[in-house]
Amino acid sequence: MTSTLTDRYIAATLRGISPDAHDDVRRELGASIADAVEARVEQGEAPDAAERAALEELGDPARLAAGLSDRPLQLIGPRYYLTWLRLLRLLLAFVPVSIGLLATIEPIGNGESIGIIVAEFFAAGVTTAMHVFFWTTLGFAVAERIALADQNTRVPAADPTAAPSDRDRRASAWTVEQLPSRTRRGAAWTVDQLPKAVAAHRSLADPIATAIVLAATAVGFWWDHAVGWIVLDGEVVEIFSPGLWPWWIAGLFGVFALSIAFQIVLYIRGRWTTSLAVANTALNLIGVSWLLTLLGRGDLFNPRLIDIIVERTGVGPEVLTVVAVVIGVGGAAIAAGGIADGWVKRARTVRCGD
Repeated sequence: MTSTLTDRYIAATLRGISPDAHDDVRRELGASIADAVEARVEQGEAPDAAERAALEELGDPARLAAGLSDRPLQLIGPRYYLTWLRLLRLLLAFVPVSIGLLATIEPIGNGESIGIIVAEFFAAGVTTAMHVFFWTTLGFAVAERIALADQNTRVPAADPTAAPSDRDRRASAWTVEQLPSRTRRGAAWTVDQLPKAVAAHRSLADPIATAIVLAATAVGFWWDHAVGWIVLDGEVVEIFSPGLWPWWIAGLFGVFALSIAFQIVLYIRGRWTTSLAVANTALNLIGVSWLLTLLGRGDLFNPRLIDIIVERTGVGPEVLTVVAVVIGVGGAAIAAGGIADGWVKRARTVRCGD
């Protein structure tokens, strides 16, 4: 038995539809195609030409299936793209360079040539950049699909009279009115296609990105203590002082957990309040106090590692002091930026009347 174009089109569409919806989609889509073909035949078109024209008007069956299933065809859509891009630029600006510098500690301690040191820096930096790109993109791709699923559970049933640009916000129940049209796919942009405004602070990307970055940092501290990033002359040398374990590290991990919880609460509340701005200030102050206290006491980095670097490179105490000051100033600047960002967003919320 030879399959018609309509049979093949419906079969191709069903490949992108969940099995429990196959019967409904097959029945409704078949009826819709039959009506379209019949209307064209009544206008004088040949049956074969009318069938082909009706199917071409529906467009790519894979795209149609994605629309019926409310499944995004892009990895990261407009909802999170700009947030993803900003975070990725921020992370790529300092994380690969930081890891690259850490990777040079071992060859410098072993007295390797400048060529090997530079090679280690670039190898570690490029590898880290690839990981940052992959895991950040994966986190936002997951957020895109979680947000879509959450949206589909809260949006009311489809309104047959709704404009095509509203289709992405409808519930997942399929009706023939959801069939896309050639006008929607090919027409010039109009203001009717503008999406509804969504407050940026309600983005699920913020708690996800915070959780990814802080979890990766926590794993880095644990790995340094349990496994070790640096091996000098066959000896594993921790970067951070072993004396930080367990209480200082427990305090830091506690701040990490509170920061993630803060982002979740902010997402649930949907807006910046004064209490949230105060909590954000407190978390940043606690974090930078942890850093500056340990730097001031000389307890942040492993004394054994510092002795090895001084012994093998000949750097003096003044160089180490400069490094500590740079780290402290950098940490304080990041905390100040985080505090200012919270209060600026709170001020914007007040101006918007929330």
